[in-house]
Amino acid sequence: MTTQLEIEDAKTRLDEVIARARAGEEIIIAHAGRPMARIVPMKGDGEGAIPGFGMFKGRIWMSDDFNDPLPEDELREWEK
Repeated sequence: MTTQLEIEDAKTRLDEVIARARAGEEIIIAHAGRPMARIVPMKGDGEGAIPGFGMFKGRIWMSDDFNDPLPEDELREWEK
């Protein structure tokens, strides 16, 4: 089901609008009757909604000395 709301109405009822979208409803946000945006439910549970965000969580390890200065001999190699 799709519902269209004016932006001012959607702003004052944002919690309700989001709850309706989470329940599967598509909400069209309009300004002066002209559709401007669409709020739709997330696929799945919303985890990983931003492509790439958090995709390596628990898979990456970083050494405690990561930020320590490099030894002089290694610095010379980088300067070549």
